[in-house]
Amino acid sequence: MTSPPGPGAGFGLPKASRLLKRREFLRLKSARHASRANVSDFMVVCAPNGLGRNRLGVTATKKTGCSVVRSRLKREAREYFRLRNPCWPQGLDVLFVARPGSRQWPPLHELHGGDAEKRLVKALRRSLELASPGRPR
Repeated sequence: MTSPPGPGAGFGLPKASRLLKRREFLRLKSARHASRANVSDFMVVCAPNGLGRNRLGVTATKKTGCSVVRSRLKREAREYFRLRNPCWPQGLDVLFVARPGSRQWPPLHELHGGDAEKRLVKALRRSLELASPGRPR
């Protein structure tokens, strides 16, 4: 019998793909070119980061539920980002904000290709278009 891979191995997100500092979250929430979309149990905020790769941040307050619920929602958002990120436009900071309330939608990983994902990709593209240099403001 083999043991499961340790913390260094596997499919996690590297630090370069995550928002880690409070100032990064605050910059994203107040960004001039941020766009928003509602996807499943999350509000998604995205804005260009100028890095050429996407980064993810996830927040969930106590209003969302107990620690078990908050952790599950965060894991779900990270996994969704990890799986779908290669298909999205690159160069964005993406923030998943868990919304308070009961679970009304299927888990994010079951939304591939549906209306919710189309809204998310549209918001990602809109955010990049707003920040493109030749666009009048």
